[in-house]
Amino acid sequence: MEIGNGRMINKLIKDMLLITDMDGTLLDSNGNISKENLNAIEKFRKAGGKFCVATGRSVLSMASYFETLKFDIPIILYNGSVIYDYNKKEYLHNVFLPETIYDGIEDVMKDFPDVGVLFVSDECYYIPQSNQSVDDFFAYYKIKSIKCTLADVPKQNSKGIFTVPLGMMDEFSKYITQKYGSQVHVTRSSVSLCEIIPLNTSKGAALLKLCEILNVDVKNTVAIGDYDNDIELIKNAGIGISVKNATDNLKSVTDIILDYTNDENVLEKVVEYIMK
Repeated sequence: MEIGNGRMINKLIKDMLLITDMDGTLLDSNGNISKENLNAIEKFRKAGGKFCVATGRSVLSMASYFETLKFDIPIILYNGSVIYDYNKKEYLHNVFLPETIYDGIEDVMKDFPDVGVLFVSDECYYIPQSNQSVDDFFAYYKIKSIKCTLADVPKQNSKGIFTVPLGMMDEFSKYITQKYGSQVHVTRSSVSLCEIIPLNTSKGAALLKLCEILNVDVKNTVAIGDYDNDIELIKNAGIGISVKNATDNLKSVTDIILDYTNDENVLEKVVEYIMK
């Protein structure tokens, strides 16, 4: 199969890894996975293909999807900081933010008092500074959180999240990049979420590690995403696909831009294309 910029992918389904982002891609706008998408995933697996996800979500927030998606191989979490095997309850890759960043977070909170600040560990989300977007975040994800002082935040966290009011993202993202760009990787995962993860970490870097673990040629991978935190994933995959609702930044590095949004069963469309 040859698509887009001419990169090749092996037609044999048994050699392929299909990997998708969750929010804005596999999940519809209500946070659900359609029956059509689930049936397509099962069809792909029965044909011998491997399926998993690459998400910014944590071990905790993805656990509720374990039964629905029937993970049979490890998946990528925390935007690439973690590769986790739910069946074995085992971390195959796990890196943390450098402890040096915490010294400057008080300045961030002072300079941007309207921005929510969260740190993500295995057990829960720690919130040294909250806002309405933080409340909305936890109403959507429904996971354990603790509001605490910055001093009470544990230092082993896989990522930090900043919930940014509308209209402030460009200014805030530039500020964080200038302040921490030499220590962490800064990415955006939605219109209101700016995230920091360990340096040289991304979904794309984790894809390369996962392919080594699974003994899959990265040329035989198909990746699907919607936002800027999927850019490295899309670039590193054999074939990169963006949904119709993807950002322009992601579309600019994509082999295929679908005519369908995350509300229109995109996994079903991709599996149909792969297996035709």
